[in-house]
Amino acid sequence: MLCHGCAKKPHGAPPPAPDRPSQAAQRPQVLRPDAAAGPVLQGKPAALPPLTPFADGKRVRIKPLEDGIEALEIAVPPNFKLKYEGGEELAPSAHVIGPDLEIEVVQPEAGFFTLKERMKIAMNSEKTPTFFRAEETKDGFLLVERNWLAGDHPLYNATVSRPKLKVECAAAGLEKLSGAELAASICLTLRAAPPKTRN
Repeated sequence: MLCHGCAKKPHGAPPPAPDRPSQAAQRPQVLRPDAAAGPVLQGKPAALPPLTPFADGKRVRIKPLEDGIEALEIAVPPNFKLKYEGGEELAPSAHVIGPDLEIEVVQPEAGFFTLKERMKIAMNSEKTPTFFRAEETKDGFLLVERNWLAGDHPLYNATVSRPKLKVECAAAGLEKLSGAELAASICLTLRAAPPKTRN
């Protein structure tokens, strides 16, 4: 006859499940580079639909930013404008600017990181970031995240790295995930510009 409550637990048996989630369960999971796109939000395991390149805009030509970088083009919404920055202390960069959104295309001064390295940088925060999309391909990587690197208020960032084009396309400090998703979809349209035709 078994004595309920007095039987010894077998050695190595897992402890009973706690009433509240453990710290490990509360931490967002870091996506593998080959993982399917999806949010890594606590209690929200539903996958996001795949992010596709922005399709409803006009193509804007970006002049070569540095020696060795070819002309590029990017698709943007009709109400977006292009401007350039750079000088003695700033690396040349192109800025695609629209309502509540600014996307920067630049050759990163620190060189190109892998997706794993970039995610590790984002983890250097007192509060654990959330990675919504972390995808790596032969062309580079896409990362959409929310973190506290700018302070106590969480903000969204989108980064598309394109080492073959020698540039990175990014938007940082965004208030909404929808803004980061739009920036990422615009950055995904970045490509080498076709040669100019002569009339």
